[in-house]
Amino acid sequence: MAYKIKVNMCTGCEACLPACGVNDAIFESRLPDLEECMSCDVCEGFNCDIFCDGKKIYVIDANRCTECIESNHSPRCVEVCPVDQCCVPDPAYQETKEQLLDKWKRLFPGENISTNN
Repeated sequence: MAYKIKVNMCTGCEACLPACGVNDAIFESRLPDLEECMSCDVCEGFNCDIFCDGKKIYVIDANRCTECIESNHSPRCVEVCPVDQCCVPDPAYQETKEQLLDKWKRLFPGENISTNN
């Protein structure tokens, strides 16, 4: 399954950005200002420049997260995040090893992968 960053725990430290092996899988976002937020959910997972309070956080695009299957070790975001249990499996995106490999191949066509998982 893809991973997600618990937005209420993210400190905005940026450690996950260079660690992620998939370009644009992790991106900067902002928390909404709860006094201004209309709870429309339009901004869920994206930058909401309309009503953000400026607190920088990071979000993982589940459609690009491969769980670092190509690297033969645990997801890099989990390894580098200084906050325990901030980067966690996203139960909304249940994927088998084969599905993750297919996703990686779609993201990196023509590149070879060798896994021993």
